[in-house]
Amino acid sequence: MAMPHILVVDDEPLGLAYLQRVLSAEGWEVEGASSGEQAVETYRGRDFDLVLTDYRLPGRDGLQVLEDIRAIRAEVRVILFSAFLDDDLDREARRQGVDRLLCKPFRRKVLIAMVQEALAEAARAAKWSLHFGMVGESEMMHTLYQKIPRVAESDTTVLITGASGTGKELVAQAIHSQSRRRGKPLVALNCGAIPEGLMESELFGHLRGAFTGAILDHAGRVEQADGGTLFLDEIGDLSLTLQVKILRLLQEREYYPVGSAQSRKANVRIVTATNHNLEELVAAGRFREDLFYRLNVIPLHVPAMREKPADILLLAQYFLEKLNRLHHSRLEGFSPEALACLQGYPWPGNVRELENLIARLAILKGEGDIRKADLPAVLQGPALHALGLQTAALPAAGAINFREEVDRFEHQLLLQALQQSNWNKNKAAELLKINRTTLVEKLKRKKISRPVAAPTLPFPPPRLVNPSSNS
Repeated sequence: MAMPHILVVDDEPLGLAYLQRVLSAEGWEVEGASSGEQAVETYRGRDFDLVLTDYRLPGRDGLQVLEDIRAIRAEVRVILFSAFLDDDLDREARRQGVDRLLCKPFRRKVLIAMVQEALAEAARAAKWSLHFGMVGESEMMHTLYQKIPRVAESDTTVLITGASGTGKELVAQAIHSQSRRRGKPLVALNCGAIPEGLMESELFGHLRGAFTGAILDHAGRVEQADGGTLFLDEIGDLSLTLQVKILRLLQEREYYPVGSAQSRKANVRIVTATNHNLEELVAAGRFREDLFYRLNVIPLHVPAMREKPADILLLAQYFLEKLNRLHHSRLEGFSPEALACLQGYPWPGNVRELENLIARLAILKGEGDIRKADLPAVLQGPALHALGLQTAALPAAGAINFREEVDRFEHQLLLQALQQSNWNKNKAAELLKINRTTLVEKLKRKKISRPVAAPTLPFPPPRLVNPSSNS
């Protein structure tokens, strides 16, 4: 068995020497770095099982170092230590995926115990055969894994497609981590999350005085990503005006900050993602055809859960172990009935919905096996049959049209959510655990609109489970 390999980062020479000495005495292979930049360079050269880093470092702090090393290889365990721990740092560190926090000064035996736990978790995680931080052994996922290193070799524009919650940002991170730009920033921007009036400034930056309230120069995401990768998520939500400016960025490799008459050169690779069908948006006049062809040089598709049912149980077990660690719970596994429910559910929210479900169970149930009764009603079978979708049996003669059956189920589910929310799209999207923009696109594609009197379903609609509830 290979000896565990640990990277220690501390700008205080005595502290760094002490940590190296203590950890080496336990039989672990230890390397040290005295700055964030040195840590990233050291990390790039070898595979480490654990990174132990101070928060306060010259230049890039410990969380920024975490971002850089996770862009190179996402699976590493991280322990962050600091003499200045507070609730804000605790929340931000856990949000960014820090596995453990250690308050200085700390006792030697506390340090050793924490490192042993982190290395044990790393060994358990290794059995999952993570592919660029992703879990899945289906044929469609392996096809995606095989494409990522080849795509990463060039600077060609990439368009990642897939439904909401499938993990498109993980694919973007994998492309960046495998590319020659991996030592530079990966900067992400969700085009659907920022108001249109602020989007140009957020993307290209602005000069002081460019508009009311612009009291300082502001570096946009393009400048922040200089030398690295700019990931534009939900690119289909961009206005036509900004689409023109993105097209110029791609064609000319230059842009204008808001308020500037002087163009600036851009040295970034553009990776985009969308859960929309851009070809349909082009046909509807809502997306520029020339920009679509510029973006769609290399298309990558991330399959929805319904396209890879063989991965559902694997993902469920992976999230169970991951979220047990995060929430200090002791869930042991799934009953056969619960597994059957997970396997039979269509997962409209995809991997994100499954992870959220396991997180809820880790918090509320806490220990033991997950049984059918622990699952939300919508997963428990009868709710599906009440919708009129008989998933368990095929007709005696002939076959069903799978796509038509899935489309019918989705159509009925959308109507059910709209009726239950009195046709309030925000509430309906919350019930379905999808983005409002995704709901709106589905309604347009299926030509569902509110009639004078709300339609009556041909079956008694069961109550959908509100994701914000504890049921």
